[in-house]
Amino acid sequence: MLRSQSLDVDQLREALKAARRRGVQDSRLESHAPGLIELLYPARSYPELTIHHRAMATENLIRAAIDVLGNEARHLLSVLLCVDPATSHLLLQRRREIAAQRVGVLPTTWQRGRWERQLLTDLAAKIYRLHYNHADTYIPEPAEHD
Repeated sequence: MLRSQSLDVDQLREALKAARRRGVQDSRLESHAPGLIELLYPARSYPELTIHHRAMATENLIRAAIDVLGNEARHLLSVLLCVDPATSHLLLQRRREIAAQRVGVLPTTWQRGRWERQLLTDLAAKIYRLHYNHADTYIPEPAEHD
């Protein structure tokens, strides 16, 4: 596979910020954050994959990166990015309130302070590293009917 040569942590953080409003489940990425899919699994580099398969690979990669960040970061990012199924119906503001409560700060401190930005930066760096080393690992096997 061809790899995107222009991928960097700042781009990833900005794309994650755009995706956090609706969450990072594959169907939501397709509808609301196709730029994140295109950044990690560009159609030109993965022409054999449908947008849905590239969205699934993107979600798989994000989940893998969240899993290696540690328990506290995993919990906070799972809430913020709707990885936790119990949060998928919640608005971003409510998810921020839950995360802020978890670390004992006000929601405004969570959002405007270092908390959310640092978590998204850490996640972006981990995604970058996993993608650089193992991008194809996160591509799901096509179902027989695809």
